[in-house]
This record gives sequence, C-alpha cells and structure tokens, in this order.
Amino acid sequence: MAYSGLNLENLIKGEIDVAFIGPIATPPEVTVKEIGRRALVLALPKQHPLAQLEQVPVSSLRGVPMILWPPTWNPKGIGSFREWLTRHIGEEPNVVAEEPTDQAFEAVATYGSAVTIASSWRAAAATVNGVVFRPMVPQPLIEHHMAYMRDNPLPVLQHLLQVTNEVISSNHTPALEGELL
Repeated sequence: MAYSGLNLENLIKGEIDVAFIGPIATPPEVTVKEIGRRALVLALPKQHPLAQLEQVPVSSLRGVPMILWPPTWNPKGIGSFREWLTRHIGEEPNVVAEEPTDQAFEAVATYGSAVTIASSWRAAAATVNGVVFRPMVPQPLIEHHMAYMRDNPLPVLQHLLQVTNEVISSNHTPALEGELL
C-alpha cells in the first residue's frame, strides 16, 4: 500500500503490473481506468467541538489546524483538494503539518486540536483510539483508478481487467452525491 505517485513510479519501473492511484498525471504508455469514487471524510479528536456534529459543514473548518497529505504524493489531487477547501472556507486552510495518513491519525488522537482527512474506505478500515470520522457538507469526492502499462500482455492482468469490468458493471450502489475534486 502506497500513495499514488509511488504506485505509478513502481508501475513504470516494472516492479508491479497494476497500480491503484488517485487522479494523477500519467505518461502515454500507461492506461488508466476509473474504478470508483469515494467520499473524503474528516478525522477528528473525539473531544473536538466539531466531533459532536453528524456532518461537518466545510465552512466550519476556517482556522481549524489541519494535517494534510504531503503534496509530493499526488500534486494534482492534493492541489485540487486544497483549492476546494479554500473555496469553501473562504481562506487558505490552516495546514499545520503534512503527514502520511497513519501518522496524521496518531497526531490527531495525541494532540487533540488538529483534524485530518481520509478517504471513506480508509476511514472504514481504521480503528484509531480517540479519533472519530465525520462526513463533510458539501461532500468532496475523489476518483480511484487502476493503472497498467498499455502493452502488458500478461493473462493475469487481462483476467483482472475482466473481473474489474464485471464488478463495476454489476455494482448497483447509488451514485454518491458530492463535489468531484
């Protein structure tokens, strides 16, 4: 498990056959297939005033200390999220640190004043003492992609693509409401 930039780098080097990435610039020899969209959610200390809300209005994040992902992970995606935040809170977000997700969760739990962001699938898998996850309003959405080398003939890759197409076409979950980053 790695961030989009490293996954793409490993794909191009031939170290992996498939990379799971967010929206990121890719060279022409890489094929990208959208496999789904997920909401971003807010991770807050349990005692944070905003943690008492069922949904957190993004405008209420004005001035709140935030820990965001390092921009080098996915410059396009993280830049889009920062622009989205700025537009909804009316000023630049108060970013106090840039950390990987697990370290950000620990900092949120330990220090109690900062918040961070996680994709909804990551939040569903995380159990962090002292941290709660809340949806934001409006809800930011990110795309998830599968990337592979255009000329990769491996049968296992072709099978994965077939299974992925079947899963996507049979997925009858309702479309997410929100704003695509």
